[in-house]
Amino acid sequence: MRNNVQVPTESSDAPLMRDDAPQVSQCPALDEQCAGEDCAPGTPADYALHRGPEHGMRVSFLDEPLLPFELAQWGDGRPELAFFADGSWPGLTLAQVDELLLALDEYTGALRVAREHLAAALRTQHEGR
Repeated sequence: MRNNVQVPTESSDAPLMRDDAPQVSQCPALDEQCAGEDCAPGTPADYALHRGPEHGMRVSFLDEPLLPFELAQWGDGRPELAFFADGSWPGLTLAQVDELLLALDEYTGALRVAREHLAAALRTQHEGR
């Protein structure tokens, strides 16, 4: 079973998954990430849904994870990353996942800058009291 997914980049070939990532292999689909819940033996291929574990950003102030996603594959169809947005699970292609990663990098950068401005504003407010 492969537990470390390698994505070649110009700067690094570092694994994207932790070495201690959960082992979910119940079915060989999705690079052995399928949990086997919706694709039991005997399920017609048209109805089999291969699904990997759901991932999302977990924060203490929300009951549900932010931006959840999972690997998914209907029957023998093309594997995709299913991303939860506005109540639906649109399937993303590899190119769309790459675009999403770039957007998340920009989002994270903007969030870090906003956090610094918030901290400065709070300091200024505190000093003015």
